[in-house]
Amino acid sequence: AKDKTQAKFAKYYLKVMEKMASASDFASKEADRLSNIVKSGAVSASKLDGFTIRQNVLNVFLGKSEPVEVKKEEEVKAADRAKDEL
Repeated sequence: AKDKTQAKFAKYYLKVMEKMASASDFASKEADRLSNIVKSGAVSASKLDGFTIRQNVLNVFLGKSEPVEVKKEEEVKAADRAKDEL
Protein backbone atom coordinates (compact mmCIF):
# COMPACT_ATOMS: atom_id res chain seq x y z
CA ALA A 1 0.00 0.00 0.00
CA LYS A 2 2.86 2.36 0.82
CA ASP A 3 4.41 1.77 -2.63
CA LYS A 4 1.07 2.58 -4.31
CA THR A 5 0.80 5.82 -2.36
CA GLN A 6 4.36 6.81 -3.19
CA ALA A 7 3.79 6.05 -6.88
CA LYS A 8 0.59 8.12 -6.86
CA PHE A 9 2.32 11.18 -5.48
CA ALA A 10 5.40 10.67 -7.65
CA LYS A 11 3.01 11.00 -10.60
CA TYR A 12 1.59 14.18 -9.03
CA TYR A 13 5.13 15.57 -8.65
CA LEU A 14 5.73 14.90 -12.35
CA LYS A 15 2.40 16.51 -13.26
CA VAL A 16 3.33 19.66 -11.34
CA MET A 17 6.70 19.81 -13.13
CA GLU A 18 4.98 19.48 -16.51
CA LYS A 19 2.38 22.15 -15.68
CA MET A 20 5.07 24.54 -14.47
CA ALA A 21 6.88 24.20 -17.78
CA SER A 22 3.94 25.92 -19.48
CA ALA A 23 2.63 28.06 -16.61
CA SER A 24 5.25 29.21 -14.12
CA ASP A 25 2.61 30.35 -11.62
CA PHE A 26 0.86 26.95 -11.54
CA ALA A 27 2.33 25.88 -8.19
CA SER A 28 1.29 29.03 -6.36
CA LYS A 29 -2.23 29.05 -7.84
CA GLU A 30 -2.72 25.34 -7.16
CA ALA A 31 -1.37 25.68 -3.60
CA ASP A 32 -3.84 28.52 -2.96
CA ARG A 33 -6.69 26.47 -4.45
CA LEU A 34 -5.89 23.41 -2.31
CA SER A 35 -5.48 25.55 0.80
CA ASN A 36 -8.89 27.13 0.26
CA ILE A 37 -10.53 23.73 -0.24
CA VAL A 38 -8.98 22.37 2.96
CA LYS A 39 -9.94 25.50 4.93
CA SER A 40 -13.51 25.28 3.67
CA GLY A 41 -13.94 21.92 5.33
CA ALA A 42 -15.25 20.43 2.09
CA VAL A 43 -12.65 17.66 2.25
CA SER A 44 -13.49 14.38 3.93
CA ALA A 45 -11.09 13.10 6.55
CA SER A 46 -10.11 10.25 4.26
CA LYS A 47 -9.08 12.69 1.50
CA LEU A 48 -7.35 15.21 3.76
CA ASP A 49 -4.03 13.34 3.81
CA GLY A 50 -3.90 13.39 0.01
CA PHE A 51 -4.56 17.11 -0.12
CA THR A 52 -1.88 17.70 2.51
CA ILE A 53 0.67 15.66 0.58
CA ARG A 54 -0.18 17.58 -2.59
CA GLN A 55 0.32 20.87 -0.71
CA ASN A 56 3.73 19.65 0.46
CA VAL A 57 4.73 18.68 -3.10
CA LEU A 58 3.73 22.14 -4.29
CA ASN A 59 5.68 23.73 -1.44
CA VAL A 60 8.84 22.07 -2.76
CA PHE A 61 8.36 23.95 -6.02
CA LEU A 62 7.56 27.16 -4.15
CA GLY A 63 10.75 26.90 -2.06
CA LYS A 64 8.87 26.57 1.23
CA SER A 65 10.70 24.38 3.70
CA GLU A 66 7.98 23.99 6.33
CA PRO A 67 5.69 21.06 5.52
CA VAL A 68 1.95 21.37 5.91
CA GLU A 69 0.99 19.37 8.99
CA VAL A 70 -1.10 16.30 8.34
CA LYS A 71 -4.14 16.41 10.59
CA LYS A 72 -5.27 13.20 12.20
CA GLU A 73 -8.75 12.02 11.34
CA GLU A 74 -9.85 12.58 14.95
CA GLU A 75 -8.78 16.23 14.77
CA VAL A 76 -10.76 16.74 11.57
CA LYS A 77 -13.88 15.17 13.08
CA ALA A 78 -13.52 17.28 16.23
CA ALA A 79 -13.17 20.43 14.12
CA ASP A 80 -16.26 19.44 12.11
CA ARG A 81 -18.25 18.95 15.31
CA ALA A 82 -17.12 22.32 16.64
CA LYS A 83 -18.07 23.97 13.36
CA ASP A 84 -21.53 22.34 13.47
CA GLU A 85 -22.09 23.67 16.98
CA LEU A 86 -21.63 27.28 15.86
